[in-house]
Amino acid sequence: MTVPLLFTTTRRGAINRRTFDDKSWRPAVVAAGITPTRATGMHALRHFYASSLLDAGESIKALASYLGHADPGFTLRVYTHLMPASEERTRNAIDGLFLGADVGLSSQDVVVELRFWRLRRILASVATVSGEFLTTGQAAKLLGSSRQQVVNLCERGDLPFVRVGAHRKVKREHVEALLRPRQALTRDQLKSLWLHQAVAGALVADPDGVLGRAGENLDRLLRQHRGTMTEVWLRRWQGKINEGVGSVLRALTSEDLEAVELRQNSPFAGVLSQPQRRKVLESFKRSGWERAA
Repeated sequence: MTVPLLFTTTRRGAINRRTFDDKSWRPAVVAAGITPTRATGMHALRHFYASSLLDAGESIKALASYLGHADPGFTLRVYTHLMPASEERTRNAIDGLFLGADVGLSSQDVVVELRFWRLRRILASVATVSGEFLTTGQAAKLLGSSRQQVVNLCERGDLPFVRVGAHRKVKREHVEALLRPRQALTRDQLKSLWLHQAVAGALVADPDGVLGRAGENLDRLLRQHRGTMTEVWLRRWQGKINEGVGSVLRALTSEDLEAVELRQNSPFAGVLSQPQRRKVLESFKRSGWERAA
């Protein structure tokens, strides 16, 4: 079956997801003053679509079908993000209960009522934020693992966390991301990984020298790419370098999405000599490319 495309390139062809992400979506996110992350990627549009349908009264079963989910329960767990209109409808319903049309309010009553609802909205906001985070025990239950394994993930940097008092809290979306199968790297991404693993070896042998070279490259690249998407990733490299060797090593050798993007904007040019670079690429051609998507 052939259907017309709703969105096309200037030549009326199909839009490449990665090209649109790099050239349109991410620059728009940066221009809006938002730091590009997994949570603010194009996949957020899918969440917006699902949440909007739920807010309009669509059934979970129908929505699951639209999204291609076999289990409506999964749809319910993942896509029940509240939209502003839903909160407004809830407030209006409670207003109707307590403030009937035939009930008169004095000016003082109105002031008290406004203060009450302002406090209610603040408390609701706090509850929403806290609801996005899980304890390590809750995360372990979701992952089907032990609490110690979740703690290990946090300590290795594989699961971002925040501290609330003496306890770690992790975002539900980060835990659920661990449950999804990881997409295989493309040939170019895998080749970049091999080269940066060699850089990691040089970093371990000479931390000051390698980080010094990276710092010089960063200064030059930041001047060249001011106000672009590249600047965002270069700033992230700055943060990694400021955190120390361990943080840089993880970015050089990890296969997670952030590390893949960081390596596409690498400040480590010149760390490997040309003979070293050729040797790594020759090894990659012999065996490394077989893992590529």
